[in-house]
Amino acid sequence: MSTTQECSNTVATSSNLIYRQPKVDIFENQEGFLLLADMPGVEKSQLSIEIEDWVLGLEGRRTVFVDQEKESEEAALCYQRKFQLSRDIDQEKVEAQLKDGVLHINLPKLPESQPRQILLKET
Repeated sequence: MSTTQECSNTVATSSNLIYRQPKVDIFENQEGFLLLADMPGVEKSQLSIEIEDWVLGLEGRRTVFVDQEKESEEAALCYQRKFQLSRDIDQEKVEAQLKDGVLHINLPKLPESQPRQILLKET
């Protein structure tokens, strides 16, 4: 019995679709967060990044060849991962860049969420 699963808008049988969670590093500073996701071999045209209901969704796809009993079979490798975002993130200013197989996502904090210096008044 063959089952079907979805990767982006592509439907494929489970025998030629491989799901992986990309390895991710997340760094925080005063201005926001930097998320680095490993997606080797994924082209910009095969990458989807979206934010819906404070959830950041990443999905990338590439073709791989899998050895099947003396034969090599083409399969789709689908990277998928979701992250719950803090309400401190300025969703309108999120930026992403794909470089050398690593997806860089800059998630800036809202200005009111960033630390600020409070000046003392003279008395």
